[in-house]
Order: sequence, then structure tokens, then C-alpha cells
Amino acid sequence: MTDPFTSDGAKMPPKPFTIEEGRRQVRSFVLRQGRFTPAQQRAFDELWPRFGLDYSGAPRDLDAAFGRPAPKVLEIGFGNGAALRFAAQQDPSRDYIGIEVHAPGVGRLLNALDDDGSTHVRCITTMRWKCSNTRSPMARLTRCASTSPIRGIRSATTSAA
Repeated sequence: MTDPFTSDGAKMPPKPFTIEEGRRQVRSFVLRQGRFTPAQQRAFDELWPRFGLDYSGAPRDLDAAFGRPAPKVLEIGFGNGAALRFAAQQDPSRDYIGIEVHAPGVGRLLNALDDDGSTHVRCITTMRWKCSNTRSPMARLTRCASTSPIRGIRSATTSAA
């Protein structure tokens, strides 16, 4: 075992990663759920059947899930849902799908959607909702937006239309 300290006792900086050493495993974020407020818990209990999309592993007919054919917009990592809610309020002609793993934020959005009387927003609370080429409903998205969980800012937006 090598000594991480120099002869004078100062700690040496970590060795930089090089390509020759191979690939590093991708480190995922730590899921910190926080606590549900009673209103957020009620939202999951009562509003999830209306606004939630459960992961099944099979391709999903998004037009059937929304009850209409419309352009679909996906937002990944919507946090507390404020931006997703605003976008949905501004453009009710599109259907919005939000994916977020922070359950209290999802609960907050569910309550807001109920207050708005929204019918064109759905939520997914799992990171396992995988895409596989043309079999995936993701292949039919009009727009996809992603918020970086590290920087907390909008990191990428693309448009297929």
C-alpha cells in the first residue's frame, strides 16, 4: 500500500484519471427524498391515478395515456415542477411528460396541476423508464428538456420539430 502522505506529512493530491487506466463507472446521484408534507402525501394518494404514468417496461401508447393525439414534450428532472407547470399553462395544445425522482417535488407538482385543472401533464417517478429506438414512445417526442441535477440549471434543450 502506498503512503498518501509526503515525507513532511502533507497529503498528496489524488492521481489524475487517464484513459490508459480504463473507464470509470458512472456515479449516480444520491437520492435524498426529504419529507413529505401531508399535502404532498395526499397528492400521491389521490392524484397519482390521474397524473401519473407507472413504469411497465412495455412500450406505451402516449396518445391513449393523454386521451388525445398531440405533440409530446418531455422534461427530465423537473424539480418542484414550477417550469413544467408554467410551460403547460402557456401551451395547452401540447402534452407534457415530466420525469423526476424527488418524490416531494412530484407531490408538489401534482397539487399544482390539480389546482390548475390541468389535463395535459403526466409524471413519472422512476429513472428506469428506458428508451429503445423506435419501439419507444420517446422516439415520437416533439421536444425534450433536461435540467442538470448537479448545477441546478437548464443544461440542454433540443427540438425535433
